[in-house]
Amino acid sequence: MLTKTPPLILEGPDNIGKTTAAQTLVKMTGWSYHHMTKPPDEWDYHHDYLARIQPERIWDRFHLGGWVYGELLQLHRTKYTQHTLKSLIAELRKLGARTILMFAHNFSWFEDHIDANPKEEMFSRENVIAANARYRSMANYRFADIIWDVSDRGFPSQRDMENWL
Repeated sequence: MLTKTPPLILEGPDNIGKTTAAQTLVKMTGWSYHHMTKPPDEWDYHHDYLARIQPERIWDRFHLGGWVYGELLQLHRTKYTQHTLKSLIAELRKLGARTILMFAHNFSWFEDHIDANPKEEMFSRENVIAANARYRSMANYRFADIIWDVSDRGFPSQRDMENWL
């Protein structure tokens, strides 16, 4: 277990509100903000993610994003198994890290609200929609500590985010 307050990890597809929520949480807590981008080819899915866990840090995408977009875009040399993912999640929980999974259960709602011009070129509209479907299916597997369906509950309020901490 980390000696300071463990990190909070926001996961979900692009355009779901992770960055906005992360920036609000940073203002509320004074913690540092980190956005996870595409890991290098030699990335060790289990070891390298665990090595980055620091207390009092807000992560805008992390291990689940690597899993979802890595599989979707075929970025990984090694095929990560569900066992690998479950093992990493167990280790993160032992360290006290909490994962918030944000997604849209209602596909029509998501397609209506998605940005027509994604910020990152490799995340086309089609890839973002496909990623949302993968995150949606993850909600059934206890891969996250808090499940947040934006299409049902709306964007989280400051009070909701305080409860995440």
